Amino acid sequence: MAVGGRTNVVEVASGLTNGFTSLSSNIVIAGSGNVTTNYLDVGGATNSPTRFYRVRLIDGSPALTPFQFWQLSYFNCTDCAQARPRLI
Repeated sequence: MAVGGRTNVVEVASGLTNGFTSLSSNIVIAGSGNVTTNYLDVGGATNSPTRFYRVRLIDGSPALTPFQFWQLSYFNCTDCAQARPRLI
């Protein structure tokens, strides 16, 4: 469960007392109120040793601009290569 219109990042660590590091880029959550989303860690089921995950809210993340909302609706991201504006 996440809050729409906010930005999160998936973090990973090798133990619960170890420092967590960012696994994902910023994930902008579309919508408003409580929403659900997912993130796939490719190879996560076969990684060894065990990894622990958490989702961190990016403090002060701004609401989506209309352009970012369009990017998220069309590309399912705002900072991935296919969503970046291209100069012609």
